[in-house]
Amino acid sequence: FYYWCKSVNNPNSLYAIRYREWKVHYKFMGSHAPNDYFVPSCRGNYTETPSQPVLFNLNHDPGEHVPLNYKAPGFKSLRAKFDALRAEILASPGLFGPSQVKKKDATAMACCKSACKQAVPLDLATCCRTNPY
Repeated sequence: FYYWCKSVNNPNSLYAIRYREWKVHYKFMGSHAPNDYFVPSCRGNYTETPSQPVLFNLNHDPGEHVPLNYKAPGFKSLRAKFDALRAEILASPGLFGPSQVKKKDATAMACCKSACKQAVPLDLATCCRTNPY
């Protein structure tokens, strides 16, 4: 699983990757809490980029409270796996393609006409559209 900051249009906004029971953070972001929330790391405007990636074992620490030493020799093969996953996703062509919905591309919109029972209608304009723009 890949976790992105608020803007997925920026490849540098990849903030964490999960692989099996392991999760590594490259950045930390706040949550939906107000900016004056009493726990600073939960504030909506909170960001942190650690000096090295931060590793967690989610089977033993599902709340991500006890970081493990990412650079420890015992995690060498795991680091290699995370490095490969990160490189692969960031090199994916078209990963950050423009949104077709924002362009009001009628073919990218969901079918919401109740009379249409087809999972993939043969004629979208007839089955799913009342106003094709």
